[in-house]
Amino acid sequence: MKAIGKIYTDFPEKFGIPRQSGLVKQLEGRIILDPPYNVKEAFDGIEEYSYLWILWQFSECIKSDFSPTVRPPKLGGEKRKGVFATRSPFRPNNIGLSCVKLENVTHTKEYGTVLTVSGIDMKNGTPIYDIKPYIAYADCKPDAKSSFADIHKNNELNNFVLPVVVTEGFLQELFDSIFADPKMEVEVNLPEQTITNKATGKSEHFEINAYKKLCLMNGLDDIDFLLSNKNKIEEWENKASK
Repeated sequence: MKAIGKIYTDFPEKFGIPRQSGLVKQLEGRIILDPPYNVKEAFDGIEEYSYLWILWQFSECIKSDFSPTVRPPKLGGEKRKGVFATRSPFRPNNIGLSCVKLENVTHTKEYGTVLTVSGIDMKNGTPIYDIKPYIAYADCKPDAKSSFADIHKNNELNNFVLPVVVTEGFLQELFDSIFADPKMEVEVNLPEQTITNKATGKSEHFEINAYKKLCLMNGLDDIDFLLSNKNKIEEWENKASK
């Protein structure tokens, strides 16, 4: 199986990327396919769907050896689950599956048909294998149970939103650069707390809460943070009870 294109997002690295699609609805990406898949005819009728399934590659998690079990971060990294009972990126075929909202379809001279989608959970340059429409009556399962993921479903949004405030002029330049080139990258340097327009080279500094920065850089939400400090918490509780 070969990739048919890539998605371009504002995440040059894994830091800050939501663990699941749809958790942060504001996050957008642009899907640009390679010839001959980028022709207008291949997308005829796609605007009639509001959501799409994207099959993609965990391109930085390719391993030659197979491990039947993994340690989900949601369980504190201390308990193993079968790889097929998790969404771990370390899989036999390294295939990711995301449900995204279709925001816009643009037909361009340079790139062919470009899809703008939101609710993404992929880093910049992620290879795309296929695109399929989301069918509500078949794909939505309201009675589904989700094992250990259910206890965290209301907690994810507390972590994976990075509000960056920039000046009006800098923001306008970002929009102008993206309009001129859908492949243009915006680099967010979380350690240095800067955002850079790669087309112009201009950067601006932003402020962020220290706790939120720590969580984003380590892929933690509130529950993950507590689990990672479980031993310290138990030690403190034991001392406090004496």
